Amino acid sequence: MIHKVLPTLKGMIVKGNSILLLRKKPTNDHKKGMYDLPGGHVCFGEDIAGCLQRTIKEDVNLLVQIEKPINAWTIVKDNRVELVGTTFLCKYKGGNIKLRPEYESYEWVSIKGVLKSRTYPDWVKDNVKKMKK
Repeated sequence: MIHKVLPTLKGMIVKGNSILLLRKKPTNDHKKGMYDLPGGHVCFGEDIAGCLQRTIKEDVNLLVQIEKPINAWTIVKDNRVELVGTTFLCKYKGGNIKLRPEYESYEWVSIKGVLKSRTYPDWVKDNVKKMKK
């Protein structure tokens, strides 16, 4: 069995007092309405900032300013692939959202609303808490 480790970057984009959350389309890997952040895998030889800006542009067509790392994480998929990731705080700089086909919708959610609501998963709330530090 072949095992792969994929370096992965995600951006928590802040615009005013809101953050951008994406919803994945249902597939074999994802449940309907599963939340996600824009970002993706690092290509060989690619620098961190370039990768994050590229993958955010590909996912949602936005330009961002990368501020700081806020979380490190790992996810094992199907006992074959391990995503080793870092989430970065990013500030919205421009662009109009155009979603990749893998996403069904997006929403700008107030930072306070995320923390008070039971709707959002713990990983979203943890990232919001860490970005405030």
